[in-house]
Amino acid sequence: MTMAERGARPKSATMEVKSRGEEKGGAGGGRHARMHPLASLKTIREELHRDGLLIRTRGDVAQGMLPQAAVAERRFAVPVRQGGEGGRGLVGLQNLGNTCFLNACIQCLAAVPPFRDFFLSNHHIFRLDTGSSMRGTLALSFGELLHKIWQGEPYSSVSAAILKDRVSKFAPQFTGCRQHDSQEFLRFLLDGLHEDLKTSDNDEMRQFMEVRMAHDQVASKYNESMPAMEMYCLDNLSCVTAAFGGQLVSQIECRTCSHQSRCYDPFLDISLPIPSPSQFKEGQEQAHRPRCHLTDCFNLFTEKEVLEGENMYSCPNCNSRSCATKQLKFVSLPPILVLHIKRFSYTEVSREKLVTSLEFPKAGLDLSPFAVETGSGEREYPPIYDLKSVALHVGGMAGGHYHALCLNSENNCWYDFNDSRVSKTLMEQMDPSEPYIFFYQRRGVVLPW
Repeated sequence: MTMAERGARPKSATMEVKSRGEEKGGAGGGRHARMHPLASLKTIREELHRDGLLIRTRGDVAQGMLPQAAVAERRFAVPVRQGGEGGRGLVGLQNLGNTCFLNACIQCLAAVPPFRDFFLSNHHIFRLDTGSSMRGTLALSFGELLHKIWQGEPYSSVSAAILKDRVSKFAPQFTGCRQHDSQEFLRFLLDGLHEDLKTSDNDEMRQFMEVRMAHDQVASKYNESMPAMEMYCLDNLSCVTAAFGGQLVSQIECRTCSHQSRCYDPFLDISLPIPSPSQFKEGQEQAHRPRCHLTDCFNLFTEKEVLEGENMYSCPNCNSRSCATKQLKFVSLPPILVLHIKRFSYTEVSREKLVTSLEFPKAGLDLSPFAVETGSGEREYPPIYDLKSVALHVGGMAGGHYHALCLNSENNCWYDFNDSRVSKTLMEQMDPSEPYIFFYQRRGVVLPW
């Protein structure tokens, strides 16, 4: 999916600031330059100033306005460090008391270029939804933290205390210093960022979603998928849904009359089951630890489920309760694919962590076999993914620790982010029983910013 196919590249936010100034006061903007609608919210200004998110600006800024233009001017060009082994993006996050779950999640997101660059380019500043419950402050604090990670001295560390405080206001369960599940935190963080950055009038992003759906080339029997996604985007369009949003179809087929019914559901991440030892193929179970491949998890996720007994299907076509099959498949796969591995097993009598060794590709993960069939045979834009980061969980149910392995986009080397400690590493040194959340980037898809 090229920029030419999607039309002209949108204006940068710097250009947008200049044009707003020219509308009222010429090239320089001056004291009466028109500012972003958020600028008049004094309460947010006071809150950001208290937390150090508001900077002292140069030049004239109208009284009571947020100096967003000055913020953007200061941060738009993130300087590239020349020389040295590390470069940018090698800043650790201090542990604030069992906050490794948060630190690993943030480092993984910071290692995914398309999503990270939305904040490093300060596009979030001009797309804040001040009507959200967080009034834009979560997105601002997240952007501030990413700037610290990518502008800071290599192998130094910074605090994520302000972001943690913002998330805790959105999701009070994260208040305090208790350990939490990293995937649970990720979902609340993305939900909060989505609420802060949700828009209903961004034509460029809406066009991107439409073109992306068209490029999925689904067969005609899935033609209801496009209206379903359009309906979802009416109230849920943001940089989060553009980057992470995909669509699944749940298809039920009646075994009596062969009638098929389909339900389309959006997603921001996918939770993949780990096959049980009885489901392993020959040679996959070792003496001490079972092992499987990531594609085995996808096979289990998309395999047909038989609906029978108490779960029989009420078919609207033959008007009877019948045996049926149910299957999940991907209709639209997102630019950034988040895969959560269901390592924690809960029953009424026990809780355990599954220590199955998981093999996975660093590059070239092809999800075509798990997507719906196309209308024209071979896909012009196949859903092939490359790994950018992975959150790891060490330990068991009684106590554990999170850290992250991330691919640095500037030197193409892997680094271990273990709270405030950052060290160069090799993927081959990773314990294959630790991968918990994968962050993959789809080839050939350019996000609209």
